[in-house]
Parts: sequence; structure tokens; C-alpha cells
Amino acid sequence: MSHFVGIAFIPRESDYKVNEDYSKKDQTLENMFSMGSAVYSSYLDDLLAPYNEQDEEYCEVNPELNDEATEVYQAYINKDYETVDKVMNARIEKARGWYEKSSRYDDELKKSVALSVVEVDEKLEPYLMLSRLFNQDMTTENFDMNNSTHKELFTECFMSTDEWSVNENNQIFDHYYYNEQGYYDWYEIGGRWDNYFSEDNCNNILEDISLLKGTRMVKRLHTLDWYLTLGLKEEDIENRNLDNKVVKTFAKDDNGEFIMTTEVDDNGKEKEVRLVDEYYTTEELLDEEVEIKKYGFLSMVTEKYGWEQESTMGWFGMSEKDGMSDDDRENTERTWENLVNDRVDELLADVDENGVCKWVAVAVDYHI
Repeated sequence: MSHFVGIAFIPRESDYKVNEDYSKKDQTLENMFSMGSAVYSSYLDDLLAPYNEQDEEYCEVNPELNDEATEVYQAYINKDYETVDKVMNARIEKARGWYEKSSRYDDELKKSVALSVVEVDEKLEPYLMLSRLFNQDMTTENFDMNNSTHKELFTECFMSTDEWSVNENNQIFDHYYYNEQGYYDWYEIGGRWDNYFSEDNCNNILEDISLLKGTRMVKRLHTLDWYLTLGLKEEDIENRNLDNKVVKTFAKDDNGEFIMTTEVDDNGKEKEVRLVDEYYTTEELLDEEVEIKKYGFLSMVTEKYGWEQESTMGWFGMSEKDGMSDDDRENTERTWENLVNDRVDELLADVDENGVCKWVAVAVDYHI
């Protein structure tokens, strides 16, 4: 999973409403639902809907063969009851192993406890019921895919999705929904980027979108990718003890390949790692200021141009840029900055009769 921030442009005169009571830092498990969202806007919901990975209106069904379900159903249709028993028994034992490792929360003990033998048996009952329906000798009622109760049992025991299909060859397919234009699975206004525009505005709407083009000066330490600073401790920063703590570059050979070396970890095991060419110095990280974009965001959405992004976001906070060479990364960032400036300039030129820009910006916390 990953979170990333993007900008959506919505009309100044649209239906948006700022929630003055929203505060991510004051959010708890008890008040998170009652607190609501930092901004409400049906226009924004409609604008972002086509890029949701899970919105069925914009998804195509991708049928995926379910091998186990197909095997047991074809065996049943072909009256190969030996195979039916083999698949069902394997499925039951697999489920049993899963439930025996599962737990539930005990309200009295105020902690998670393992399922009891009785509770495991209760969980296995649907599998045993389906097994009996498949067995010609155990019941007068035999499995019928057109029987809704039987089909529900089959779904619970074998299917990965609620929607699935059977073709003329009795092959069974799970139905997965896929949106090739999907870039997130849910989003939040506020979230990790609550008060994103705090430098220029007191809420999550930026009314003067020209400010998106500004820059600011920060310590170089704050510009490093998060994974480069995982080993840093607060006391190291306070005591200015950062030399040889953050890698600046790794050594490469004449072919541009990383040079590897052997290290021994804390458990005495040897491992191959990249040879460090240069570390950042404490002075570079804590004293040297660098100019960065005031608002660094990965994507922007407009009604006219739709979703546009600097690079594709992946899991664990990584994007396409993390695998690029320095030159490619620099070119990607420069191209993106130019595109953002072009979009902002075009929107700034769209004004009402009073000369006021018709558009405002919303910071969106996307999850993928």
C-alpha cells in the first residue's frame, strides 16, 4: 500500500464545503467517522470517479479461471466422485488449518484469543454441508448449481469473488474488476496531507492557484527519500551526528553497474550490498538549504485534461522515479513541472466577469 498527494482543480462556484471541524491530528478511532472529511464536494467525487480502481462503472470484468472450483465441479458433473472427495477433503483441511491459526477478540478478556475446537467446527460446517451435497451416498438432495442455497455454499467454499461465471465447458471463473485508468482505490480530503496549503491558506482549499508555482528553501535533509533516512534517530540529528549515516551515491564500474561488497550483519551472516561511493556530510544535511517546489505533488486532475501524473505510484511509497537514472529522473521532474505550470496558467486565464479565476485547488490524499 501507499499514500500519495495529488491536486484536483474544481470550480470556485461549485458545491464544495469546507469542514472547519476537521483535524487529522485530533482524529481517533472513536471520532474518525463523526469528524467526516476536510472538504465535501460532489463535483470532486464525480471528477475523480473515473480513476478509481474499484468503481464498477468504469471497470471491465476480467474473468480469471478458478482451478480448484473448476476441478471439483467438472469432477461432479462427470461423476468422478473420487476426485470430488479428494478436492473437498483437501479444501476442508486447508480451511481447518486456517481457522486453527485464526483468533477472535474476547470482550471479557479484552484481548484476542484462539478459536476453540467447537468454533473451528462451526466455521467448517459450510464445507461439510457442500461435501455432503456432492456425495451421492450421503444425502437424497444432490448439488444443483441452479439452487441458490447450494450456489451460496459453493461461493463461500471455493470462490474468491462474489460474482463469478460458468462456461459451456463447466469451467468456473472469478470476476475481477479492473480499470486500466485506475490510479487509486480510495481517497480522503485531509488525511496525511491535512492543511497541505497551510503556508498560503488556513484550510484544504487553495483559492489562489498561482501559488502552486512557487518555491521554498528547506534543509537538504527534508528532501531525501524516506527510505534513505530510516536509520536516523532524533538524537543523531540533535547531536549533529549524521556523517556516514545517509548514502549520497553508490560506486559503479566502467559499465555503469553497481559494485558489490560483502558485509556481516548483526547476526553474523554475510550479505552482498552495494559499495558506498560517498556519504552526505552533517553540514550538507543540516546546514545547506536547497530550493524546492513549494507544493510537490504526484498528480493533478482537471475536467478538461483528466488525470495527469509525474510518474506511476507503486506500493511502499515507491514510484517509477525510484528506478530511474539521475538524468531520467531530472528530465521527468522538469517535464512535470513544466506541465503543471502550463495547466495552472491555462486555468488562471479562465476568469469570471470580475477577473477572478474560476478555479480552486484541492489537495487529495490518495491510497493505492
